[in-house]
Amino acid sequence: MNAEADYGPLRGEDELALYVRSAAWAFRAEEDRLIRALERIGTDRVRLVREKGRPVAGLLLYHLGQFWGGKAIPMGGVGLVAVDPESRGHGVATRLMEAALREMRETDLPISVLFPAKQTLYRRVGYELAGGRYRLTIPVPALAFGERDLPIRAIEEKDLPAIERTYRSHAAESNGRIERSLVEWTRIREPREKPTRGYLVEGPEGVDGYLYLREQSGEGHFYDLDVTDLVGRTPRVVRRLYRFLGDHASLAARATWFSHPADPNLMLLPEQTYELKADIGWMLRIVDVKRAIEERPFPEGLRAELSLEVHDELLSANAGRHLVEIEGGRARVTEGGDGRLKTGPNGLASLYSGYFTPAALRVAGMIEGDHEDLRVAGDIFAGPAPWMPDMF
Repeated sequence: MNAEADYGPLRGEDELALYVRSAAWAFRAEEDRLIRALERIGTDRVRLVREKGRPVAGLLLYHLGQFWGGKAIPMGGVGLVAVDPESRGHGVATRLMEAALREMRETDLPISVLFPAKQTLYRRVGYELAGGRYRLTIPVPALAFGERDLPIRAIEEKDLPAIERTYRSHAAESNGRIERSLVEWTRIREPREKPTRGYLVEGPEGVDGYLYLREQSGEGHFYDLDVTDLVGRTPRVVRRLYRFLGDHASLAARATWFSHPADPNLMLLPEQTYELKADIGWMLRIVDVKRAIEERPFPEGLRAELSLEVHDELLSANAGRHLVEIEGGRARVTEGGDGRLKTGPNGLASLYSGYFTPAALRVAGMIEGDHEDLRVAGDIFAGPAPWMPDMF
């Protein structure tokens, strides 16, 4: 960053107004709605780059947790990256991201995730594709199957803690999903300031499943169902939630929600009457190699050793040779080894997530190693395909 630029939190209402103006322009949003959203999210999350004392770019830095191997790893989520129109094309966004990554390193956030509007920008600072977000569309009549024997009722305020525990338990079974704060739950329950309706199914031990939905304009007198969240603990509960949606078939044409290609709930559908489209791929950055690997759980029966050499010009503390030893479900990372498997931050991000196999990363020129080292790396970082329905 040049001598006349600085990075840090907001300094007053005037800077907030300048950031909102840039973000509204970049994302075609209404300034009033952005201000309300930032007040809800917390303006303390805004980070700005200034040139000669004037803000020229900003972003939101979230402190979240992302599930890997059943544990929520501390994660720095980056959103609403915006550059003042007059300052574009001069490397301002790159300087902003570099400074934010250094802050994450200093504040003990071992990984970072974002949804890219421009991949090349984020690849320059070490982010790489690491998971997907997929939109499922299905005709509502195709969901009108199964029994209605399980009672279903509207969600009440007293149910919210149990709903959130159910989500967390379900999310921990996947790689890539996040721990939701009040901000993320507000996006489920009031997306774009439009309230949803929630319904749940209970079992002997409490909430077994739930969904949130709202009506969206469709064709003619029909409407669509926008399902902002759907969780079921058992096949029977999922079928009951499907049937609840199917019972709207007299006027509802389609239902949409976020899913993924390996979603077991899709196997409960009688036919392949749905359409699943990639919405956007999200990108991961390893901010602290040692912590990112050591904090992640691994299969109890896995014993493996990987000699890893990382090239990281931006976060130099990551650079060098790391010996990764896996035993008893835990990882130990120490300096040393012969660095047989070589990669940069981009390749390491996709390797860590398991989104691409080590062999695929070698084909893409993002990793170097012999067949045996690639096999060991694949064993260590294997897992369910990473995905995330939430967006920040």
